[in-house]
Amino acid sequence: MKKTIALSGATGFVGSHLLNKLVSNGFHVNALTRSDQPPMENVTWIKGDFGNAEALMKVTKKADTIINVAGLIKAKNITEFIDTNANAISNLLTIIERANNKPHFIQISSLAAKIPEISDYAFS
Repeated sequence: MKKTIALSGATGFVGSHLLNKLVSNGFHVNALTRSDQPPMENVTWIKGDFGNAEALMKVTKKADTIINVAGLIKAKNITEFIDTNANAISNLLTIIERANNKPHFIQISSLAAKIPEISDYAFS
């Protein structure tokens, strides 16, 4: 049986490479996206964002593993960073906590997160 990976950030620089690698290695990917994407074999695009609980439930449904690569790297202020980079993870973890299948969760982040005082981005 083909394993299913839920992937956020699949349209970004790192995420798009990861998406291609996962598909080429035989995984099915449920990918969260904010905008329409062209069809791709073994990828189910789920339109929504981290503030949309229904989209998060769809993207994580029946997933064996959830990988979060999404992250805002430029923002007008710290509030935007917190909303996108911290609160989004909290929303995703809430959905995972409620899931019956208890998938693995992998968070991919910047090395900057190790030193939160260097920038608002790192803090978020």
